[in-house]
Amino acid sequence: MRIGGSAVTHEGSGMRAVFVPSVCLVLWLGFTGKSSLGADDTPAAAGESEAAGKAIEAELGQKGLRRQGASLVLVEEAELSKLLADEKKFKREVLKAAKAMNEALAFDYEAQLLLAQYRQQRRQLNAELPNASSVARHNRIVVMMNELAERITDLQNNKELADRVRVARQEFSKVREQYIERLLAARRLADKLREDWADLVEDADVKEIVARLSEATGRELALAESKSLQAMIKQIEKLEETVLSESIDLRNDGSNTYQVSVTVNGEHTKEMAVDSGSSIVVFPYREAEAMGVAPSEGAETIILVLADGRQVPAKRITIESVRVGKFVVENVEGAVLPAELTRAPLILGMSYLGNFKFDIDPGTMKLTMTRLDGDDLEPQRPGAKAKPGAKTKKKEADGTSKED
Repeated sequence: MRIGGSAVTHEGSGMRAVFVPSVCLVLWLGFTGKSSLGADDTPAAAGESEAAGKAIEAELGQKGLRRQGASLVLVEEAELSKLLADEKKFKREVLKAAKAMNEALAFDYEAQLLLAQYRQQRRQLNAELPNASSVARHNRIVVMMNELAERITDLQNNKELADRVRVARQEFSKVREQYIERLLAARRLADKLREDWADLVEDADVKEIVARLSEATGRELALAESKSLQAMIKQIEKLEETVLSESIDLRNDGSNTYQVSVTVNGEHTKEMAVDSGSSIVVFPYREAEAMGVAPSEGAETIILVLADGRQVPAKRITIESVRVGKFVVENVEGAVLPAELTRAPLILGMSYLGNFKFDIDPGTMKLTMTRLDGDDLEPQRPGAKAKPGAKTKKKEADGTSKED
């Protein structure tokens, strides 16, 4: 007899037997017995339970709900989530367009300053001309005046500069409207989802479905507005703080134009025609004089095309502030018509309106204006007054800048 680990063997008469210890046999029998008991029943029961859960979730889907872990959410919440994700992308586009607009405005502003400088120099030379001390000096002054006249003409006819500002303005207007429209769409959908939740919470059929699903899944599912929707609504509210909107009354003077009350420089209020076809704000001379915005003697002359097709010379001006409703825009480009055009209308053009997303509703006689608010979303016009608390920069003698 030889004992070797897990078995005992006995040899004799040409026979060999192997004995398995009883403990191992018992364990083996116990293991095989356990694995065979209920082998057909457990998977079947689990499969039936899973199938039942899926069937109940399908019923829930017909009500516009789906299970997300231990919570319930509306199916349309995914659409709202996508809108808000896209909103971030469009905000980046707004910031990019605002930067390009700032650069174009700054370049145009520098050109206007240079233009004014050239005109001033030419006026000074013109005044000096009759008192020239010699023929050589007289001729030199004439040459300088002619050179300045050419520079002035070049700046006035700089199509590339005008196109740069126009394209930058159009691009900013486009992406700003896309941003606002996305946000308005998100708000409309969020309001709808809240109404849907209010209805579902009171729906007896939905309550019964949720109770059965809770039992099938072993999870207590609450029939209440989802936390994910609440978080998205808070995000929308934060975004809405950067958007201002107002509806302003319009009046019809019997023609095809709509009139709105406009306040110029904080003190003069006039009825003006809302005209998206006009690139700038336009005043008849007498009105401009009464409001203190008459052009200076050396103001630039520009050509305007009237509604009847006539081309008339006008003087370019910069209006310190223009307000419609609660919306104020500073340093607004304008033009003053010749004094003889006494019956010309006052026109509220795109140099003001272009700062907003605006709509005219003939049915309600309302002008709805919407704009983005905040330094990071709006182009900053060179020369505009700094907002309270805003940082400004000083240029040092070495050409560097520092914040005040």
